[in-house]
Amino acid sequence: MNPEDRLTELLHSHADSYRPGDGREAIQHRARVLRRTRAARRIAVPLLAAAVVGGFAIAATNSGPSRHVTVNMPVLSTTVPQAPKTTTSVSAAPTTTTPATTSTTTGPGAASNALAAYLAAHPDAVAHSGVVYEGGRPVAVVGLEPNPAGRSVVVLDLSSARATVLAQLPLPAPYYDLIAKSPIADGDVTGDGMADFLVIVSAADNQPGVVVSDDGGSWRLVPAAPITGGAVDPANVYVGRSPSFSGAWLQSTYNDCIPYCAAGHTSTLTWLYDRGGRYFRSVPSSALLQTGYYSDGPTGTPRYDLIISRPGGAAPGSSVSGWLFFIYQDGRVSVLGHFTASARGDGTMTFVTDTTSQPFPFAYQSPGSGQAGGIPIDAGQSFAGTYSSGTITLAGCQTYLYWANAAHSPIAESCTFGFRGPSVP
Repeated sequence: MNPEDRLTELLHSHADSYRPGDGREAIQHRARVLRRTRAARRIAVPLLAAAVVGGFAIAATNSGPSRHVTVNMPVLSTTVPQAPKTTTSVSAAPTTTTPATTSTTTGPGAASNALAAYLAAHPDAVAHSGVVYEGGRPVAVVGLEPNPAGRSVVVLDLSSARATVLAQLPLPAPYYDLIAKSPIADGDVTGDGMADFLVIVSAADNQPGVVVSDDGGSWRLVPAAPITGGAVDPANVYVGRSPSFSGAWLQSTYNDCIPYCAAGHTSTLTWLYDRGGRYFRSVPSSALLQTGYYSDGPTGTPRYDLIISRPGGAAPGSSVSGWLFFIYQDGRVSVLGHFTASARGDGTMTFVTDTTSQPFPFAYQSPGSGQAGGIPIDAGQSFAGTYSSGTITLAGCQTYLYWANAAHSPIAESCTFGFRGPSVP
């Protein structure tokens, strides 16, 4: 219908509303109003539709982090990524803005940011570790010193954007100063496969340290047995002098102060972790796992032997490698396999057989594959052991060493190997 016809229709439809005194000017004014109303409707409808669509778009781009909003329209479904926002909590007090809830899984960057935020909020933080992943969870240790008698170590969980305190461990008397900006080292010196931390303090002429560990299921300061022997005091957590983590070991220096400390002899102490007592005890160097040749029987007799080597001269406690073989009474040798092993600070070891391109380290005559006890151990087999004072003991070796089983020999070989020297006799 053209505009003129529509106007005529409107005039007729509204004729009853005109009063007798309205006249021509009133009629023309009414017609102009109706014409403007018609034009406004034609413009308003598309504007309203655009506003509705735009309203959805604005709402979609201002909702919470890491979520997506799907806008369902009659024809089109659009997924719009959302920018971060904050949520406003409303109470009787003035409104406050708080961060939106964050995910409990964060990457290394987010964990570092959480640690940095904690340090910025705690001016009494004197020293701290880096971010360490323990069982997949990012953690860190921070030394706090709010006052001279109130020093403590806190363990932080950094698995969300805001650090949470897993444990706060007060440092006992004497109240040594924390060393400002001294990095807190991490490693595994308790042999549980989880992170331990070393916090260094200042004690006048030397720098002791304390070990922070969750071995046993809860975070604590690990005590150390007196060097001279005696009962373990749970409050004696300071190890000195100048402790450090060396591979799987806790090591420190010791001054015998003979004839007096300034002229005394300084030596290195290694501390083994006693898993039963849950403390450290110092041991002489002879108690450490030495590289070289081990045997479970006297020279000239049938016996099992081990060769332990430490590739590249790595620090004590690092992975070692070696060979396991059997020497018959006539001198022939059955090579049972090559292995790698890790010697932990608690005196335990784990051996894993593998394949290697390295040749057996000395010439020998094999008895042949048909000889009893000469069957190699398959690669990938794992078995446990312990070490102490120049010996290595293979746990339950009767199950995989033929001649160590009493059912095969009236004089069964032992599962304990003694140190014979740095090279094969």
